[in-house]
Amino acid sequence: MCASRWSRTGAGGTLALLNDAAPRAMQGDPMKGRKQAAPRALVVDDDEHLVVAITDLLHDAGYEVRTAYDGHLAIQWLSTGDAPDVIVLDLVMPRVSGFEVLNWMRQHDLQIPVVLATTEDDVRANDVGAVVKLSKPFTREELLDAVATALRATAQVG
Repeated sequence: MCASRWSRTGAGGTLALLNDAAPRAMQGDPMKGRKQAAPRALVVDDDEHLVVAITDLLHDAGYEVRTAYDGHLAIQWLSTGDAPDVIVLDLVMPRVSGFEVLNWMRQHDLQIPVVLATTEDDVRANDVGAVVKLSKPFTREELLDAVATALRATAQVG
C-alpha cells in the first residue's frame, strides 16, 4: 500500500483546529471526540507552480495530498488501489490528458469525485464524468468550495 506517500498536515497527520478553511465534509461531525481521517486529495496538473499552490491550500485546509504532474502518473497512482477521496484534475496535459484519466477511471469503475480545474470553457463537468468544474484562474475559496462539494456529492450517494 502507498499510505505513507500521502502528505500529512499537523502533528501525526491529524488536524489540530477546524476552522472555515477546513473541509466542510469534516465540520459538524456527529461522532464528536473520535478521530477522523483527513480527506485525501490527488492533484493532477502539468503546471508545477499551480500544483504547489493547490497542494498548500489543501494542506492548510486539512487534506492529505498526493500530486501527479501528468495523467500517466495519475493513472499509476490510481492503479495502486490506494484511492483518494477526491481528485483535482486538469484536462489539458502532455502525454496523457485529463480526458484520458477520466476514461481510464470509467473503464476501471473507479467512483472517485473529480473537480475539473481547466481553461476549457466548452467542457461541462457532468459531460465528462466530473462533479464540479473550476475555470482557471480560480480563487482559494472557489477551490475549497469545489472540493467540499465533490466530497459532499459522494457522501450523499454512498
